[in-house]
Amino acid sequence: MKYILTLLIIPLAYFISRAQVTTYPYSESFESGFGLWTQSTTDNMNWTRKSGNTTSSSTGPSDAVNGSYYLYTEATGNSNKTAILESPVFSYPIASSIDISFRYHMYGSNMGSLALEVSIDNGLSWLELYYQSGDQGNSWGTVSIDIVQELCLDVLSSDMQLRFKGTTGSGFRSDMAIDYFRIENVTYGSPPVPSSFPESQDFELAGSLGVEWKNPDGTGWQRTSSPSTSGTTGPGSAASGNYYLYFDAQSFGASSQDLLSPKYYFEPGDLAVFGFKYHMYGSNVQSLTVNVVDACGNTSQVWTKSGDQGNVWQSAVLDLTTFVNTSGESPLQLEFVASASSGDGNIALDFFEISDLGYVDSEVTNPGGGGGGGPSPWDVQTDDGVYLSSGKVAINTDTISTDHELLVNGTISAEEVRVEVYNVPDYVFEEHYELNTLSEIEKYIDLNGHLPEVLPARVLEETGINTGEFNMLLLRKIEELTLHLIRQEKEMVKLQSELKGIENSQLDSKINPNDND
Repeated sequence: MKYILTLLIIPLAYFISRAQVTTYPYSESFESGFGLWTQSTTDNMNWTRKSGNTTSSSTGPSDAVNGSYYLYTEATGNSNKTAILESPVFSYPIASSIDISFRYHMYGSNMGSLALEVSIDNGLSWLELYYQSGDQGNSWGTVSIDIVQELCLDVLSSDMQLRFKGTTGSGFRSDMAIDYFRIENVTYGSPPVPSSFPESQDFELAGSLGVEWKNPDGTGWQRTSSPSTSGTTGPGSAASGNYYLYFDAQSFGASSQDLLSPKYYFEPGDLAVFGFKYHMYGSNVQSLTVNVVDACGNTSQVWTKSGDQGNVWQSAVLDLTTFVNTSGESPLQLEFVASASSGDGNIALDFFEISDLGYVDSEVTNPGGGGGGGPSPWDVQTDDGVYLSSGKVAINTDTISTDHELLVNGTISAEEVRVEVYNVPDYVFEEHYELNTLSEIEKYIDLNGHLPEVLPARVLEETGINTGEFNMLLLRKIEELTLHLIRQEKEMVKLQSELKGIENSQLDSKINPNDND
């Protein structure tokens, strides 16, 4: 328990040690020093406060955009260096909108880059909100961002910190500047109703289409319990229960039709999975596609089938974990898009399942048949707890893993286990390898509570480890530690030799006090 408390206290102290802002609107033009902003200790140069022209010609602004002062990167003698300026902590109730804006000046033939980053997890990770590089002309530009929308969230309920990261270019004409930072239009909302997983929908209840799942294009998707009225197309009955959804190609011809889910809210670490039954039968069937829509409205295709798939209900299970944010809530929607040419070509859907466990209930075998009203997903089930299906094996568990070929509920004993490894880290011993100093490692540990490149305990406990990859990481850390020990031993030998020389000199002076006369 002591180790777990340490991991929690370190990030908390990270924010407690910084000034906090709780009243909005907030602005900072650096007229009285740096205000509540601070220079980072992890960069290799600082921001400079200035009024009037910068010291170099053909670069930098001639004056501030608001008031008399601004901040800039003095590039003379600081080529290819980075200056980081950290904001105070911004605290607020649950926010549905947070507008930030700032002015920037990037003028000079050697101009580098400017980034604005945000952290909403106590400084454990930083997300890029804005990035610009190169000469942008001799004028002040304006950037405006709604952070809640930019992070693809419905609301933001965690404290927030920002930082400007300015990197100079290859010459002295890369004096970039920032000024007049503002936070305004902070609006507050209620937390979204959390999703209760696992959840299923087989459209057995009247009105179940239209209350939760929507047909944005009109009436292209319909609910029915009847066999298809077309010829050699469509299902004869539902996959689960009595009702299913269908897209009628005869009615809508070549126009595609969308079916959009409600929002499902996933938390960091959730193993998001979506399962469904589909039926694509008929000579005019064109395609069925599944997209994921995030809170920003970005659409990503995750599954598609084209053409006649036969007169049978089929199953699909989609892994959506890559769309779950590592920090903050992830509101996701699912979108079906069906298309067919005019004529016979109905497409049908039934029995939707969504889960945060890495599998859906219909993947779990129950006595007498599988979940969801379908047959068992396992081809072979033995009496001693072994299950086989399509190259997958499970022992003492009837869950089909979506990520692994072998799933064992219990311990494994073997005389030898061989794991294929790649990128064995002997490159650590090459001359060009950059070895972090022990003081740099100490600063990282003080800030984050774990070694660089090693995930925090809370993450490893949730996800487990990749044995080959993790062993190579540990080997690299051992090799780096060996190099530190070798360097320290050389320093000790050198110091011992120098000390011995001093002792011999002092002894000689005592024995021969007149040698220097």
